[in-house]
Amino acid sequence: MEVFFNTGKGKSSRLIDAFRSNVDNRKKYQLSIFTCYLADDLAKVSNFIDEISSSIKLTDIQLYIDARECIRIGIEKLREFEESYADYNIGFEVTAIDTPNLFHSKAYALLSHDEQTGALAVGSANFSNAGLFAKRNSNYETLLLTNDVETVKEFLSLQDINEKNFKNLEKLEEYKRESYSFKYALLQQGKFVHKWSETFNQYFAIRYKLSEKGKSEIGNDILKNLGFTVDAETISRQFFDFSSIKKNDEVDEQQFNSLLRRGIETFLGHWLPLSLLQGLNDEVDAEHIFEILSNNVGQQLDGLKQHITEAFEKLKNEGFIAETDLNKDPILELENKLNNLKDDHVKLSRMWYKFYVFELPYDLSRKNDIETLYDDLIAKAQSKKRKYAAVHGVLEAKYTLRPIAVSEYCISHEQEDDTVDDENIEE
Repeated sequence: MEVFFNTGKGKSSRLIDAFRSNVDNRKKYQLSIFTCYLADDLAKVSNFIDEISSSIKLTDIQLYIDARECIRIGIEKLREFEESYADYNIGFEVTAIDTPNLFHSKAYALLSHDEQTGALAVGSANFSNAGLFAKRNSNYETLLLTNDVETVKEFLSLQDINEKNFKNLEKLEEYKRESYSFKYALLQQGKFVHKWSETFNQYFAIRYKLSEKGKSEIGNDILKNLGFTVDAETISRQFFDFSSIKKNDEVDEQQFNSLLRRGIETFLGHWLPLSLLQGLNDEVDAEHIFEILSNNVGQQLDGLKQHITEAFEKLKNEGFIAETDLNKDPILELENKLNNLKDDHVKLSRMWYKFYVFELPYDLSRKNDIETLYDDLIAKAQSKKRKYAAVHGVLEAKYTLRPIAVSEYCISHEQEDDTVDDENIEE
């Protein structure tokens, strides 16, 4: 029976509807979920459980998931999620499948307590955002369902998986050696920080492509007098002044540099423990940033419109602008740039704070990259003369084979880092 076939929308609801139609709703059930990947936002998992339990009596939920995905999501985060269901009289247990190769199954099963009724959906859809939950830009997936209870029981017997590969979250956290999984788990204890070079002035600069005549007359006084800068085949000018938007740039720079000092520099960027990044960028939200920026651009644009238009017409009349740009409306382009930032919170935040934070960019298949990065992180930590909490935490995690030791150490020694920073400022 088809649940959905090559479908990109409404997948989770269709799966729940199929379960409702194929089981006896008077009975109590255990729900078993088998997935390689999991939704980053566990609220979507909660919503799914709420929706299905509104009409099917769930007493237990078993989530079987690839061990590396547990590490990526965060073992402590999953443990807290498990415990949150105690108040709802639903047993929730995460079981990590720790095998050398990826646990790639995707299946959803219901089995009644008396084992007389059940349903099993098998297909391509992970219990993830793209696989099951996303309303936009979602994968096209297929799930097929059977209500043959013998098939359901045979599937749930898990007879082809060695028991030693089943680990609860506590067991998963116990590493016997500096394995690939351990290295991946340690790297997931932090994120990377980079400086962001593009400014609001650069973003709102007016740019035109040069015609052949313009390219041949790059040193023309008209271009200089109009204030345009020549860059190969284009010219640009920054008409706006955003120096009044943020008056605490120097303080921001000091705070950012202090943050970097607490981290560990790798070839990928400065790695900082998650505990040091909590609350970062919380001072001003994206909507408020946009409001400030929009008001500033609007005020300046009122006085610049004529100047920008006259410069454009002058360049056009002189034949300096390429044919592809002759029909441009520079004022409309500026307004469009502003509107684009309204929805692009990531870029807006990066230009405001002048840096950006990103997660480990390698997926589980990039073993060589992950091991190279891990080796670089450890080497830099061991060579640091002044050892902040992050360095001590990483080395503690390495020696004890406990990735969580990074955050434990950083949280317990945070004040020591603050004291060292104060000493550096006084010096």
